[in-house]
Amino acid sequence: MVAADVVLDATETGKLLALAGAEHTVGAESAAETGEPHAPDEPNPDDQQAITWCFAVEDRAGEDHTIAKPHDYETWRDRRWPFWPGSQLSWTDLDPIRLRPRTIRLHEPGLRRDRWTYRRIGARSLLADRSTEQDVTLVNWPQNDCWTRPLVDSTDPTSAQPWYESAAARDAKALSRAFLYWMQTEAPEPTAAPGTRGCSSAPT
Repeated sequence: MVAADVVLDATETGKLLALAGAEHTVGAESAAETGEPHAPDEPNPDDQQAITWCFAVEDRAGEDHTIAKPHDYETWRDRRWPFWPGSQLSWTDLDPIRLRPRTIRLHEPGLRRDRWTYRRIGARSLLADRSTEQDVTLVNWPQNDCWTRPLVDSTDPTSAQPWYESAAARDAKALSRAFLYWMQTEAPEPTAAPGTRGCSSAPT
């Protein structure tokens, strides 16, 4: 037996809470339960944070690193959500504060911030030897937030299935693969033909 004043659940999906029989909630609670004025009238356990399958890319200008076209590419490219301004595979998303459409491309010459610098994890300009290294950015953007299904199964929160083998994880991986292909082949760029074929990555 273990006793402690505070126990932190470090599992990816909070399974310890369910296994311990601890009081917890999955998804969105109702206004009646919390008193929160903007909460929904009815609780919705499937209203959960989107899952995002992140991947890193280098931008190797002048090279072609285009991946094979995913078999479900058109499905992801043509999908529409009622709360989203057009295709998710687009540089247009929603400003998280004002909830208004905004367009930010991979590279925005002359602007302080673009997609590339937003989550850049390796800046070549900061290195003493710049001869071989490339900039690297982490693709963790609204474009690869996957909303098809919740990650946590509210009907079976103690399921033994690893989260990364779930249907939600498979969808998230497929969306990220489609987004990379879109970036490489169709994404509009301000000073060149569509697509940035130098985006080099290998999402699994």
